[in-house]
Amino acid sequence: MRRLSYSIAAVAALLLAPAAIACEGLSVEAPWVRQPPPGAPVMAGFAQLLNQGKTAITVSTFDSADFGRVELHRSSMVDGMMRMERIAALSVAPGERVTLAPGGYHLMLMQPRQTIGERTRIQLHCADGTLSAEFPVRATAP
Repeated sequence: MRRLSYSIAAVAALLLAPAAIACEGLSVEAPWVRQPPPGAPVMAGFAQLLNQGKTAITVSTFDSADFGRVELHRSSMVDGMMRMERIAALSVAPGERVTLAPGGYHLMLMQPRQTIGERTRIQLHCADGTLSAEFPVRATAP
């Protein structure tokens, strides 16, 4: 019986191990979401992504239970006009910090499923798992 208990514990540890190293080395710093006008169908999210690991980390997708879609976009000036394009994935090199800020990379939070209060949780999906971060809602940048 004791042997069976040790075996079950070992298997459980192996199954849970990937969750413990999800997006290993990546941290989300200074996250926030811009408070939208009443009834707005889209919000924008910002943060700094820091890779403290030894290998590049690619964030392939984002999602949130509070929104129907979460996409990574980049704003840039093209021929004197501000343009926005969807970005398929974002790679963060070792030791690098990538800033998601107004006028550059940012998250488009679309199709809110409910009224968003003081915060929302957003998941970042990497090759080795998912990293979840809480984004406070603010009227202005911190």
